[in-house]
Amino acid sequence: MKMKTGHWHRNLKALGTSNSEPCCRDSAVQNSEFQKFPTSKGRRSFSSALLCLLLALLLPSTAAVPTVSGTLSSATASVGENVEYELLIQGSRPDPAPDFPDVDGLEMQGTGQSSSMLISNGQLNHTMTYTFRIVPKREGNFTIPPIEVVIEGRKMRTQEVSLKVSPGEKAMAAGDFAFGEIRLLKNTAYVGEDVSMEIYYYLDQSALWSGNQAPNLTGEGFTARRMIQTGNSQVVVGGKHYERVTLRTVITPNKAGKFSLGPAVMKFAYSKQEKRLYSPFGPARGSAQELDVNAPAVDLEVKPLPVEGRPKDFTGAIGKFEFGAQGQPGRIKFGEPVTMTLSIAGRGNFERISAPPLADATGWRTYPPEDKFQANDQLELSGTKQFTISVVPEVKKDAMPVFSFSYFDPETAKYTTLTSQPAPLVVEGEAPAAQAEPAPVVAAKPLPPPDILGVSAQLSLVGTYDFPTQRALRFATAAAAALVLAGLNILRLRRATPEAGRRAELRRERAALLARIRSTRDRAELLDATARALQLDVTLATGRPPASIELAEVLAARTLTDSAQATVKEVFAARAELLYAGGGRNEECSPSERDRVLEALATFERSAQ
Repeated sequence: MKMKTGHWHRNLKALGTSNSEPCCRDSAVQNSEFQKFPTSKGRRSFSSALLCLLLALLLPSTAAVPTVSGTLSSATASVGENVEYELLIQGSRPDPAPDFPDVDGLEMQGTGQSSSMLISNGQLNHTMTYTFRIVPKREGNFTIPPIEVVIEGRKMRTQEVSLKVSPGEKAMAAGDFAFGEIRLLKNTAYVGEDVSMEIYYYLDQSALWSGNQAPNLTGEGFTARRMIQTGNSQVVVGGKHYERVTLRTVITPNKAGKFSLGPAVMKFAYSKQEKRLYSPFGPARGSAQELDVNAPAVDLEVKPLPVEGRPKDFTGAIGKFEFGAQGQPGRIKFGEPVTMTLSIAGRGNFERISAPPLADATGWRTYPPEDKFQANDQLELSGTKQFTISVVPEVKKDAMPVFSFSYFDPETAKYTTLTSQPAPLVVEGEAPAAQAEPAPVVAAKPLPPPDILGVSAQLSLVGTYDFPTQRALRFATAAAAALVLAGLNILRLRRATPEAGRRAELRRERAALLARIRSTRDRAELLDATARALQLDVTLATGRPPASIELAEVLAARTLTDSAQATVKEVFAARAELLYAGGGRNEECSPSERDRVLEALATFERSAQ
């Protein structure tokens, strides 16, 4: 796989250094004295700050919901190399100021703090940033525990973060004038797990450097997100001074095995300084030259997710998460919904997290969820994903619905299932009474034979004679009653066996998917629909959620021809690459590819008979 994204500024020192100062930034003066006579620029800044303060006091505003997060400037480092930890507090000021925890093997020191205040749409947003410098003293894998912050009497905590420290001077053997290095947060991962990757380029400071494009990262068996340039720094390696360019990305392996990630080659332009004899202008800049700086490949061992102990509702979430649910309102009437907000916070592959299911769906009717994701870092490795689901009780309930969320923890190599805590719920009124069944239709009694001897027979004939219009009316009435009765019976059966209703919905969804496959021209839609249709077939046979069914289980569920097996494997592999990479959309599928997919689906369906 090759990846080439982004554009790069010509001046390396300007890469990733653009800053924008928010309104009303607190004036924390460091290493300087207060000026008795401020300049006009200082007076303007003071006036702007005063104006923002007056607006904050006078305008009706509400404070934003407080949030805290902690991020590292780099997930890897060498012994003696500085790494910054940034603690971001939004919504309010902490009381007291937070302390950084002690971690054996890491030297930590606070370097400063800043704050800002912004009024947007009548809402007051206050942000405070605490910066800490971390200097590793030995190699190893370190975990920085959560930092506790007290805001308005409420205790909040950041997520724990990891730092991998390698021996110092390790990169020196790679080159002299310019060289590169790839670092992985971990060298062993599972299929579908997000792994942080950092690429460093060391450029001799005796030359003037510039770059204009992202590096080419080669390899197979993985996908990579866009690269982010996180800044430059001056370092000393082997007694020489280098300008170090740092790039970060996330790679996701899509199959098991041992793979090489890289090399990552980035093109730079440079010019050396040339001395000029007797020149009052100092050294001159030589002609520009191009140089491909190579970061050698590193190995990654990828293991498959274990089958043993896998929960039925597992959909591919890998990482470490916390799960909670809240419902509103706490008092409703029959037929009204409860709005459930499900929050999943932590670090992992959030793109694989779907809405958690009900732990027990009996007596509840749910509607399609809405979701949003708030990232804590640029690479979106950590953050919070929220789902909003409307749930309607169909029977008397005294507690909110309970949801469950399952994920795989790569550190413990085990699956974990978290369940939300039920909150009280009051449902007013009674469930609507079941509609009474209509009385059975009684057939009319047959007419007695005519009595030719008496008038009574004639009177009977006159009173019960069945005109054609009357017969049609009675027939229509009986047919309508029969249809109503049949409909009520079907509805009663479906309510009595919700599983039958769900299976019918799954079959209807599969039929709709086949229609999409036959009509779509988009390759990504073709792959998504085909994989989903195969998962639905296995779901109908096993009862497991479709999203949790992987390729191995699809192949094991049927006896397929070699051609059909190859097509199914190709579909899942191509779909996984699109899913993990997030690209490849708007590509048109070929008629031959569609025909092979339809034939494989037909073979899969026939093999079950």
